[in-house]
Amino acid sequence: DGDVLDDQGGSSSRMPPPGSALLLVLCVASTSLHVALAQECLPGFTGTGGGDCSPCPIDSFCTGGANKTACNASSSSPTQSSTAGACVCDAGYVGANGGTCSPCAANSYCPGGTVETPCNASSSS
Repeated sequence: DGDVLDDQGGSSSRMPPPGSALLLVLCVASTSLHVALAQECLPGFTGTGGGDCSPCPIDSFCTGGANKTACNASSSSPTQSSTAGACVCDAGYVGANGGTCSPCAANSYCPGGTVETPCNASSSS
């Protein structure tokens, strides 16, 4: 259930929920040292931390913490994406993963992503 056992076999703390990580935060003041534990969402997840992390939704990417960025127009990504490179141009568009997607050129076929294939001489689009 997420409990961590101490050296006497008793439960001493809880593991962070899936998609989050414990961070040790040290704050040094002029006369004292303050230590605090904070939870932050991992890349591929978004939320406020503290156990409130959920998978990054489709058509966006989440770099960790509360950061969530929508993919560029005419591109999409699967759920739990953590980088812009997961955003791939949709069919009918072409461009670098994570970049701008442009409409496929006339007389070409674009299945999505970075591929643009000219039509055969006997066909057109």
